[in-house]
Amino acid sequence: MRAQRFSAWTIAAAAILIFAVLPARALAQRGLPHLIDPPPGSVQFGRSVASGGDANGDGVDDLFISDPGFEVDGVRVGRWFVYDGATREEMWRAVGEASLGYPEGLFAFSIPAAFIGDIDGDSGDDLIVGTPTASESYGAAIVYSGRTGAVLHRFDGDQYYRVGIDVAGVGDVNADGMPDFAFVARHWEEGLVSIRSGRDGSELHLIEQIIPRRIRGLGDIDGDGHDDVVISAFRYSNDPHISIVSGRTGEVRIIRSPGGWREDGFGYALAGGADVTGDHVSDLLVGSHVNWTQRVVYVISGATLEIVNTMYDPRGNQPFGIFGVRVEFGDMNGDGAFEALIAEAGGVGVYESSTGRLIQWHAAGFSTGVYYGNEFSTGSFNGDHFTDLFAPLRSGEVALYGGAPLLLSLSNVHHSHYLVRGSKYAFFVHGAQPGRRVHFLASLTGHGCTFIQRLGVCIDLDPRIYRLGESLTNSQGFAELSLEVGPRVPAGPLWLQAIDPADPARGPITSNVMLVEIVD
Repeated sequence: MRAQRFSAWTIAAAAILIFAVLPARALAQRGLPHLIDPPPGSVQFGRSVASGGDANGDGVDDLFISDPGFEVDGVRVGRWFVYDGATREEMWRAVGEASLGYPEGLFAFSIPAAFIGDIDGDSGDDLIVGTPTASESYGAAIVYSGRTGAVLHRFDGDQYYRVGIDVAGVGDVNADGMPDFAFVARHWEEGLVSIRSGRDGSELHLIEQIIPRRIRGLGDIDGDGHDDVVISAFRYSNDPHISIVSGRTGEVRIIRSPGGWREDGFGYALAGGADVTGDHVSDLLVGSHVNWTQRVVYVISGATLEIVNTMYDPRGNQPFGIFGVRVEFGDMNGDGAFEALIAEAGGVGVYESSTGRLIQWHAAGFSTGVYYGNEFSTGSFNGDHFTDLFAPLRSGEVALYGGAPLLLSLSNVHHSHYLVRGSKYAFFVHGAQPGRRVHFLASLTGHGCTFIQRLGVCIDLDPRIYRLGESLTNSQGFAELSLEVGPRVPAGPLWLQAIDPADPARGPITSNVMLVEIVD
């Protein structure tokens, strides 16, 4: 009997309850979490990813995934794919070029990409891809039609400057109603960032930057009607700083590292375009290496260019850790307040931007080469308009995790979704009002939409559905449930979800679906 399979859960084992359910109905299925398996021949599938653009115009963001280790006739050339975010089906792919030099070097593992908006007028967002080892090893930045994969623009490097180390969509820099884009060109310690018109590819601004590393769009932070740009440098520059570029004039304002020349990792990761300080001006996230053992992420006001919050690795100083090598803004729970999503060792942490409080954890398991790739990205892949997360796994797949009004995850001390039989674990959910009673549910399968008559809500678990317990939220909106996996719990997947059936503000609200694996 399936109803007996969970009797080995120690917590509330005697009180497990199967909710009365109506037959599963073909309502809106959110379909997350979801795994995208690597195509045949893949070597480093998911080493860099990008999202945040709707390539086929269906109202759902789509996915870019690279495989820089792909080989043709024993030669590394790399390839990249665009997937439909709604169906997770491949839309198109492109294969790179053999490098004449540095085939195993620093940039051979990097194929950065960014969605830039619709510049070819086909109602699908287009994207720019950087290939630093293409074009006789001088690199290239290639703009593709997101809908068809046709090449719209190509910019090749030369013997002086390697092109494509980073690329970005930068909003409407010249205020002509068309989204623009940018790419890095580097020659040893010298470097340039070329900001280009999406209308015709012409150069709008050419910015000199010592050892340029990252480019990101900021939105219009100076109120002149032109979107602005932020640029950072690689480590080891003598004057660590980030550069704020005026979209209208190309003039540069400098934000120097709080730690001076010792904090040479300042700006290793960048994000912009979200107002987290409430002043109607977009703010910045800046990842930094304070030293070899301490990494931080700064929240910087776009209005004042001053640091307003500093977030530290919750595990303390970690030699060669990766806290903050990739950062994004996202509204994971739809409350209108953008969270800070931060790459960490083994996963992605979701933090309140204003307080630095960790509110959700997603295990991912990045490879050791994350320093030179984009370790995760965000978009909305299931039509519910919550920010969803898109991250590579160490096992080779790429995973999509859903946002929801309630954010459910394992305690932040656990860096995987594997639960070992005979062990105890703590789950927590965040987002309900203080003093709310949150129910924790489980099933053997997910992706469905089942109406729970007793609670009056449709959840993304399939029958049968089991009640693991309940907990009251504290003053900060957290509810926690401790569970012990008994020795007779069968190995295999377990789908989890939390519910507040009568939230005073929003009515019945549910968490994201969480998939865990029971192992020996």
